[in-house]
Amino acid sequence: MAAETYDDLCNELYGDIFRRLERREEETLRFVPWGTCRDIFQQNDNGNLRRFFRSLATSYQSSRAIFGLSEAAFVERVDERGLLDFLGTLVFATCSIRAARTCVSHLVASDDPHGSIVRLPASRMQLERLLGSETDADRFISKQGCFCAVVLRKKEEVRIDGTDAPRLPYLEETPLGEGSFGKVFRVRVARGHFHDRHAGPAFGHNVEPMDMARKDYIVADKSKAREEYDVMRQILGSTSRNCENIVESLGALEVGTNYSLFMPLAVCDLRTYMMSGHHISPRTQEARAEIIHCAAGLASGLQFLHTGIRTADFDELVCYHMDLNPSNILIFQERANDGSMRRIWKLSDFGMARVKVRRRAAAGDRENDFNSLFVRRKKVPDPSVSATLNRRGEGTYLPPESISSTASMRTSSDVWALGCVLSVVLTFLETGAEGVRHYQDARMDHRRADGYDRFFLRGTRFTEPDVHPQVKVWHKVLREKATKRNLTEGHAMSCMLDFLEQSVIRVAQRCTAEDVKKKLQETPGHNSGISVDEWYPWATQDFKGCAISPDANVLAYWTDNKIMLYTSQSLAAREGHTVSHAADWKLPETDCDCFLKHVCLTDKYLIASTAGRSRIKADDLAHKLYIFYLLGGDSVDYNFSELHRLVLQLPAISKIAISSDSVWVAFTARASTNPRDRGVFFYATVRDLIEAVELPPRTPNLNNKPRDENAATLPDVHRFKSIPLDWSAADVIHLALLESRDAYLVVRPELTTRSREHKIPITHMSLDRHPVTMDTLNIVSLGYDVGAFAGLFTAFCPFHDRNTCAVVTREKRLHVQKFEGSDKSLELQKEVPKYRISQLLSSGPRPQGKLLAIGAPSAKHQMVLLEIQLNTSELHVQQLASLPGLLYGDNFAAVLSDDKSDPCVIVASLTGASRRVIYKVKLSSAEST
Repeated sequence: MAAETYDDLCNELYGDIFRRLERREEETLRFVPWGTCRDIFQQNDNGNLRRFFRSLATSYQSSRAIFGLSEAAFVERVDERGLLDFLGTLVFATCSIRAARTCVSHLVASDDPHGSIVRLPASRMQLERLLGSETDADRFISKQGCFCAVVLRKKEEVRIDGTDAPRLPYLEETPLGEGSFGKVFRVRVARGHFHDRHAGPAFGHNVEPMDMARKDYIVADKSKAREEYDVMRQILGSTSRNCENIVESLGALEVGTNYSLFMPLAVCDLRTYMMSGHHISPRTQEARAEIIHCAAGLASGLQFLHTGIRTADFDELVCYHMDLNPSNILIFQERANDGSMRRIWKLSDFGMARVKVRRRAAAGDRENDFNSLFVRRKKVPDPSVSATLNRRGEGTYLPPESISSTASMRTSSDVWALGCVLSVVLTFLETGAEGVRHYQDARMDHRRADGYDRFFLRGTRFTEPDVHPQVKVWHKVLREKATKRNLTEGHAMSCMLDFLEQSVIRVAQRCTAEDVKKKLQETPGHNSGISVDEWYPWATQDFKGCAISPDANVLAYWTDNKIMLYTSQSLAAREGHTVSHAADWKLPETDCDCFLKHVCLTDKYLIASTAGRSRIKADDLAHKLYIFYLLGGDSVDYNFSELHRLVLQLPAISKIAISSDSVWVAFTARASTNPRDRGVFFYATVRDLIEAVELPPRTPNLNNKPRDENAATLPDVHRFKSIPLDWSAADVIHLALLESRDAYLVVRPELTTRSREHKIPITHMSLDRHPVTMDTLNIVSLGYDVGAFAGLFTAFCPFHDRNTCAVVTREKRLHVQKFEGSDKSLELQKEVPKYRISQLLSSGPRPQGKLLAIGAPSAKHQMVLLEIQLNTSELHVQQLASLPGLLYGDNFAAVLSDDKSDPCVIVASLTGASRRVIYKVKLSSAEST
């Protein structure tokens, strides 16, 4: 078989390389992707490289004899000396076999080739000397550009100093926009042309095409720009920074007078998002909360620019952005640590930024002005969000000091711009893109606006500039709209707008970016995992009480003679904010001499007790128990169709409760007509009580009428077991049953002549033990709080651990103690910082060291949902959500449901028809597991 000729091999390899060319239809743009020559020459165990070596043989002399190398040695040296791209260019340029042999002799066969090795791109003089032919040198030069496409380097600057235009590694280029100092493109970088030297040799180059943003600048004075380049890289690409809200620098490229910065590709900018991408305001509370969360991140990014940048020499850099506006806020979609996707806002475009460098050993600060770095482009007008520029070039979001004749722009100038951006964002939340346009028109149409859209008005007759009056006018509209839609969000909107007006959008004495961040983080709904739903029960009468099932699916309000039932299904079917009850029940006319006193319920049963005069003995009070099986009848929802009534001859019932698993019912009652005599604790199973009622044979309840005609009179309360108490029934101020095991009684604090100790007795009964065990602990008042305005007892909560409970005294002090017989050792007793607690919540196991509570900030009356962290040196209290309309001192009921699929807190208030609200606070999974 005849030996393969050099020309035949070149034709074959030329075709392989040509097929892999990118942008090959455009002669001046085509390039060979990085790694192509390696792939072609080294495929099949370096088969093509070996074929190339053999093709250089003559008819009378082998390649080995010509060069003094074996095939294996040739392959090894080519790889070691990085000559694959050079050989690929030689082949693609169809240089002569003479030139190829000369090249191999000097670059490969030579034991000391360092003076001969030529790196691409090579000059004509180098190539003529190496190849020994002007013709071959010219052919090589005509093709070598394809093999020299730029490789971008992560967080590094690549500079191309040659006069010839280099091949750029872009598969696609799409214009995205134009700013004051540059144009922005979306580019797709070819495989292998983005290198990260910190990723290691196996992962250094991108293995797939990579999309990114490129911003092109025009350098005005390269000799003056070198130091500013260094400062810009530290802002955009410092490896020590830890702020995710500043756009990352992926690298830079300088080619002649053109300078490009590369950044991750955003979904869009904030202006585009509001005005065209999502021109309708967000419909859900979760979507609005996500935007508030993103805005807090934006403030965090600005705080980093002002206080968080350090140089390699630990000098402090203070960066003023100077051009903060919605077009320079980019929105990214990124993957969170838990694998979910999230949106994040990032600051970009530092073309107008100024940087002040504070040297450790310097006497003063030096300010670097980026305006001297680049040639300013004419800015394209923005027709949607205030593109109007005044004659000095200041935009809508710049502060009053931007028109001053002296240089007075500082970090507070960025805070003004941030406040104006937030004002527009909050406008978008309520009114969408149309409202943003109306807001802009209102600012521009003012008689003193001079046709410019700004958030301030220029001073007249030597007066200072002042905040544009339309800011407060528009903010008032936003408050009203938010409050009309949702009280919780209305309160949050009012708080945020008040803060902007009082601390941010001010002519002087503005707060810091960090203050803005903290305010946004405190805004109810900031955490997208926590949201608040509201419903407004409708009724013509004021309710006297409410109860909520432990699973938070059923809620009951009652008056003197009527019970109204609200369920998750009835609340979901609301029209607007007002809801109607799912079912109701009214005391029968035969019981008109009674009134409803207590109601308790689970997901299965509702038990109501009444008080009234006995028909049997006029001097006695007759108490009836109405037991409703809520799941009876044909309805798929809860209803009052199945009723069992018991009449109890007792002087008075003080408290009543049903266990969360629907097994036990218990109550405390007086044992005699003397209210100060010791009381009795009665308990029985719900099943035993129902069996005490003589029922006719079960027949379908076709009319869906309550079976209230069926009743049993229990004069001796024989179905109940009883335990005598050491206190009167009236002194039992709290009764709780947890599942079928444990009962807890909290007794009114007492200070008598018999004992000078001011204490709260709390009794734990284990109903599943025979005989029933009773442990009592006493929460003792400390001496210094005896004169406190608030009463000693405030709130009680049993833990899932039957031996432990939490108690709040004087609204401010939290006690966590154990029931362990006579052991009264103190587990925890600390002051609650900054809040007054009204109620503690428990409904099963909680995360270790955490407790939920409802209370109010110390100097305010607005109620909020709180989380108390117990296992720290000091109590840490975090506000989770606000409950607008509910004030400290109002009567309300609250339940925590730990259902993993829908963890939530339900709060039902009783304060008049105008402020009667049901709240559902949806907790994140982290709060409940």
